[in-house]
Amino acid sequence: MAAFGWGEFPWGGAPWGGIALEILRNRRRAKIIWLVDVELLGAGAPVLRLSNRNLEYSIYRYERYLLAVTGIARELSRVDSDSLNSPVTILFQNRPFMAFDFLIEAGETYPFEGAKVTVRALHLDDDNLPTEAEIVFVGVLDEPKGITKREFTCRASSVEFFADLRS
Repeated sequence: MAAFGWGEFPWGGAPWGGIALEILRNRRRAKIIWLVDVELLGAGAPVLRLSNRNLEYSIYRYERYLLAVTGIARELSRVDSDSLNSPVTILFQNRPFMAFDFLIEAGETYPFEGAKVTVRALHLDDDNLPTEAEIVFVGVLDEPKGITKREFTCRASSVEFFADLRS
């Protein structure tokens, strides 16, 4: 697990510092690290901090429970369109989590459906220099689907679209 404290970064600065996002986006081999916060529902529900790799970012520890995040490019282009929503899908790794045998079992106590999800993208270049993580999507999770012992998926609706459905 990559863990850095203040002043210990190979690139210098704060944990959310790094090289300019525009510069990194123009480099040929930018790798994306997804940082996903899922605010589960219910009294005492945990906030899941999940990623496609184990790491510490800012003051939080993100654990590798993400296999894929799809639809973000369509969601970003939606900002300039008349569409209310585009599908963002998160593929979760279903393995032991806290006191549960599988991550999906946490949803029996603290439902995934209706949970707020915030997706951030952090880019690394070939030298593993990071950008500041930027929020690329905020939404609400739908009911988990395709549940197996290895994985499950949740689609997410944008917060605005979800609010329109409820009104």
